[in-house]
Amino acid sequence: MAELILKLKDREIKRINISKVETTLGRDPECDLFIDNIGISREHCRILYRGGRFFLRDNGSSNGTFLNNNRVTHESELHDQDEIQLGKYRVIFSGAGGMPEHLLGAGEEEGKGGKKVRSVFGTVQFSPDEIQNLLSASGESPAPSVQLPTSRPEEEEEEEPASLNKQAQLNVILGVLVAVLFLLLIVVLLAR
Repeated sequence: MAELILKLKDREIKRINISKVETTLGRDPECDLFIDNIGISREHCRILYRGGRFFLRDNGSSNGTFLNNNRVTHESELHDQDEIQLGKYRVIFSGAGGMPEHLLGAGEEEGKGGKKVRSVFGTVQFSPDEIQNLLSASGESPAPSVQLPTSRPEEEEEEEPASLNKQAQLNVILGVLVAVLFLLLIVVLLAR
């Protein structure tokens, strides 16, 4: 089974088996690989299993995620013994064992935009591509000082399904609706 080995300097701290299609790494105790350090974001990054391969995705972390000393700016494929750097921690990816048999093929549906929503009032994070898609769909263009990547390297290009764009738009609309309702509640409470 594939596994992650958490190290600080050269000392091994923890090992976990990758037994899910999406494995989370971060400071939130609910993450699959919990790292209790202020330099690590709550949900710093994810390891995704799709099409028989593993990928690393940064979740908009404050200090960035690095793969073999290169900053992760888009989904990057993981290979056996790759080194993921999260702040002062190193995570060694050992993909030698692959996924458990009961999960083989499971990443095909979940890996294409399936998202776990934890809280209505939680932080919403979008990748640069998702922001670009939302701005394009709304007819707006990004601020001149913001440069969003518009393409991925050739070997990793994938078409995103139209349902992902619709889901992202629905998430934005839901977020705005919740914010408006929250403001209305505050106005009503202050008016008393």
